[in-house]
Amino acid sequence: MAGEARLRLSFADSLKHHGRGVVAVGTPDNSEPICIKCLKMVKLMPQTNTPLRRLFGSPPVKIPPRRPDRTPDPFSNSGGAIGDLTPPPDFPSAPAPEPDAEMASELNRAHQIQSRLLPSSLPAVPGFDLAALYLPATQVGGDYYDVLPLPGGRFGIIVADVSGKGISAAMIMVMARTVFHSVARKSATAKATVLAANEALAPDLPAGLFLTVAYAILDPARSSLSVVNCGHHPPLLWTTFDRSPVVETLLVNGPAMGLVRGVEFERAVVEREIVLQPGDHLLFHTDGANEAMDVNSREFGDRGLFKAVMRGGTKDAGGMAQEVVNAVLHHRGIAPASDDLTVLDVWKLP
Repeated sequence: MAGEARLRLSFADSLKHHGRGVVAVGTPDNSEPICIKCLKMVKLMPQTNTPLRRLFGSPPVKIPPRRPDRTPDPFSNSGGAIGDLTPPPDFPSAPAPEPDAEMASELNRAHQIQSRLLPSSLPAVPGFDLAALYLPATQVGGDYYDVLPLPGGRFGIIVADVSGKGISAAMIMVMARTVFHSVARKSATAKATVLAANEALAPDLPAGLFLTVAYAILDPARSSLSVVNCGHHPPLLWTTFDRSPVVETLLVNGPAMGLVRGVEFERAVVEREIVLQPGDHLLFHTDGANEAMDVNSREFGDRGLFKAVMRGGTKDAGGMAQEVVNAVLHHRGIAPASDDLTVLDVWKLP
């Protein structure tokens, strides 16, 4: 702009006008420039750290500012005086929230109630040994297992997992227990049992929640299990082939309970029968086993689970269940549990 002067303020002057390096605008007749940021007259100090250069009738020229010995503290209230730097005050941190004693007490009571709803011991089954272990991720969980006496000397075996965990999952688990205790004795087959249970549960499940279930009817007289699988991890069979131990996945699938119902659910559910030989194991589990993660977020995985089942094959039902749980806990290490863990083993006595 013709007739204008671009003035570089000294370090001491510029501190008063938005920091070092502010350029002011003036005219040849105006000895006191105007700050281009606040449009105020700038009173120049008689002694400055950077000499002023007046440039008339020429484009603006950048004059590199002189680097001071110390960088001014932006939090200083010293008015720009070098050496009078005041550190920012120490603000107290927010106090940690006090634990809710009433909520902790309620959770403890819920844990006690849920523990009583799960079987404290499994029934004696002629010719078989049964064992189960359950480790919730929190005080209350969404896993459910049970062994129900049925007419004709048979037994209904349930291992279920509610989507999610915590209080809401525990409430769905209680619903599932009530329903299965109601329909199991009235149903002739494993498929009929889960069909009736799904019709009773589905209308009352909140949107987005579902239940995966592995259900089997054990007939000791025939050494057989009729198995259905509703969106659950299939059970694992430890057996021998040509005198060599093998671990197989029992291929049986179906949709989770609560997602579909009626004819669509009935058509998708498949029932499979398996006869156990002396020494065979059939292991039911929830995804807290194969999906357990260590501190590096590495899953235990199907491979780790198969290895644990292979090692436990020569033990009884309690030994098999403990072998699997120990392997999961060893893999997880110091990492917190990401989900509830349940294993239930059925062992045909040699």
